[in-house]
Amino acid sequence: MEGNNAYAFDFGGGIETIVVNASEQPGLGGTMLSVKAEGPDTWIVRRKKGGRLLLDATWKLSNDGGTLTDHYRELEPDSSTLSVDYVYRRAGRGSGFAADWRSIKETVNSPFLL
Repeated sequence: MEGNNAYAFDFGGGIETIVVNASEQPGLGGTMLSVKAEGPDTWIVRRKKGGRLLLDATWKLSNDGGTLTDHYRELEPDSSTLSVDYVYRRAGRGSGFAADWRSIKETVNSPFLL
């Protein structure tokens, strides 16, 4: 947590500092990122570009705060949806959503062509 309800997110492309207040804020690659707290254990994360919704995710903390479930939905240009449910375990220090998380499970819910 960076203060004033601002959090530094790193989804692998670099750090984005976002205030958790549901407003759209500049993100990486010309995107707009919003994070809305729906409660102390649930956040809604959305990313848009050019007004088009790219992803919608619901993050849910376990009762003990040690596990984070991410119901990730990526909206493809052809109107299909990539649906993946991730489970992360807290890695190191932190409280609430502010922590380093390590992926422990991924469940792909969409058809996957090989």
